[in-house]
Amino acid sequence: MRKLIGLLIVGAAIGGFVAHKQRQEPPAPAPAVTAPTAPRETSEHNWAKRSLDRTNEVRRQVATKNAEDAP
Repeated sequence: MRKLIGLLIVGAAIGGFVAHKQRQEPPAPAPAVTAPTAPRETSEHNWAKRSLDRTNEVRRQVATKNAEDAP
C-alpha cells in the first residue's frame, strides 16, 4: 500500500511538472545589441578594454566584409 501511494505522489508530481512546462509561454526574443556610435579611446594600461575594443573592431570588419561579399 505504501508503494502505491508513493507511486501516485511521484506520478502526480511528474504530471504537474509536464503540465506546467506545456503552459509556459516561450521566452521573448532578446533585444538586439547596438554598438556605441563613437569609438572610445583605449588606454595602453587597460588591457581588458583594449581587448574588447579590438574584438569589436574585428567584428565590424567581418560584418562589413560579409556585407560586401553578399550578392
